[in-house]
Amino acid sequence: MRYLKVLVIVFALMALAPQTAFGNSTSFKYGEIIEVFPEQHKVRVVIGGQMDIFVLDSSAQIYRNGIPTSLVSARPIAEGCFQDGLFFFNDQGRVVLMLVNYTIDEIQDQSGAYLIYYDIFGTVKDMEQSPTVIEGSADL
Repeated sequence: MRYLKVLVIVFALMALAPQTAFGNSTSFKYGEIIEVFPEQHKVRVVIGGQMDIFVLDSSAQIYRNGIPTSLVSARPIAEGCFQDGLFFFNDQGRVVLMLVNYTIDEIQDQSGAYLIYYDIFGTVKDMEQSPTVIEGSADL
């Protein structure tokens, strides 16, 4: 379901975007956003273990869940917790469309609670067991 939602958003944005923004050949890349440089309109991204820096076009559009957002919102969530992104480039190699994602679900079963991290395509990226919290154990 998540995968379908992302595809619909991508195709809708590409169809609605002006042809001049994407040029004749649109290329795209997917990676984790390691660092954001809002003043310079750049992001540092890791793709397949390789570090790269992408420059955003002055007319770049940035979306999260189909809603426009800012470049600053793409920064890491916490140390070691990175958002992933899908980047579309124009003929000059600048990012014209950036889709940002950070999705977590909590699942509970007999063995405990788990945090499930998903990538932008809806695939499980990581999973960790949540610490057990005993009701009434915290003194507030």
